[in-house]
Amino acid sequence: MATNYTATRYAGDTNVATTTGAVGDASSDGALAPGSARAITVTVDFGISSGRAVTTVLGVPWVRSVPRPQCEVTGRPSAVAFADDEDALTDAVRAIVTNIVDNVSFDVVAYAPNNTSGIYTVSIIGVGI
Repeated sequence: MATNYTATRYAGDTNVATTTGAVGDASSDGALAPGSARAITVTVDFGISSGRAVTTVLGVPWVRSVPRPQCEVTGRPSAVAFADDEDALTDAVRAIVTNIVDNVSFDVVAYAPNNTSGIYTVSIIGVGI
């Protein structure tokens, strides 16, 4: 059963964008088969300058708190005028998956200890056990 997720980016407490995308096929209860994996890509927005950015992702039937999905900041979207994938490294941007509601949603929280600005891409992978 194919399904879509909805990702809402926040800059501070302001909703700045909502996007949707496919989460792939899952069983009728949304669980991933042992050894299988699903991945989605979302964006986080640090705005003009911030040390923290949050994106809430809804409609993800395969998300589970055990095992916790893993994520990696993979760079900037190509549509960003000054896109440079090295920015994620030089700005030390890191992301975690938190606030997991099994079979429903989670937050991606990104941190930049020395502050950064703009939008970064984050890949999230869930694995079935």
